[in-house]
Amino acid sequence: MKYINKIGALILIIGCLFLSACGVVEVTDKFDYSRISASGNPSNDYIDTKISFLSDGLCVTDSNDIDNPDINPVYIEAAGVFNLSTKEVVYAHHLFDKNYPASTTKIMTAYLALKYGNLDDYVTVSKEACDLPSGASTAGLTPGDVISVRDLLYGLILVSGNDSAICLAEYISGSVEAFSDLTNEELNNIYATSTHFVNPNGIHADNHYTSCYDLYLIFNEALKNPVFLDLINSVKYEATVTHKNGEEGVLKYKTTNKFLSNEASYPASYSIVGGKTGTTFDAGKCLVLLTINGKGEQVIFITLGADSKERLYDFMEEMMRGVEAK
Repeated sequence: MKYINKIGALILIIGCLFLSACGVVEVTDKFDYSRISASGNPSNDYIDTKISFLSDGLCVTDSNDIDNPDINPVYIEAAGVFNLSTKEVVYAHHLFDKNYPASTTKIMTAYLALKYGNLDDYVTVSKEACDLPSGASTAGLTPGDVISVRDLLYGLILVSGNDSAICLAEYISGSVEAFSDLTNEELNNIYATSTHFVNPNGIHADNHYTSCYDLYLIFNEALKNPVFLDLINSVKYEATVTHKNGEEGVLKYKTTNKFLSNEASYPASYSIVGGKTGTTFDAGKCLVLLTINGKGEQVIFITLGADSKERLYDFMEEMMRGVEAK
């Protein structure tokens, strides 16, 4: 049985309408093509795709930093504000710099599971999926459990289950290693070329990294799927699991997104659609968030590397107010 934020249901309908109405932006040279070609891809490939890429209605900029006097990024590593309705990067702080994504990685995992999987398939939880570092967040799975792909996705997004992430990777590709190969191919396809992932959950690895702008590209792509919108907008969910001994159990999930659960303040003019949190020692506190502002515009806010959870939410609220005042 599932519980969804009732106000969020209306937001989802509005959000889907906005997402389906992406316009065509003027073709400019603002996108950082040198950053892409530096990844090893032939530059002529991007000359050929320049018009089609920009006409997808993406927010593009060549600025690593776009200042706002009302926003002070003292306690964070990187941040960005992306207005999906006007196709503008409204604010940027270290937008293209390398950062660790922590569990915001799971946005990409969900995207691939929805793209290549079937929500009604069932997965048997492996021993490897539950072999996690001490303190890692889990969806409460145990080896031998049988659970649907749908319920794995809710465990992935709401409670940031690292076990769910590995289960989905094994389901899609057969192994974490093969899934990582698929992930990096798909990242290239959406031009997230400053990103390299080696696992599906964001548990720290030195060669597992992204940038604030690439996270926007990943999130923006995932938002095209209405099931993903449903996932990020859900506050609570009850997953059904059949244990190895044949007994059925219920796993209760509640979102880690404090904006969505109304445990953190934000300007009254905004509606929160949802997003994904992430935390590791090396990555700090991270959040990718979709909102609708007072003008009815969809706006993505991203913060990476906050030094505490309190400062993460305070800074996100500061960004909301800062770009609203501009």
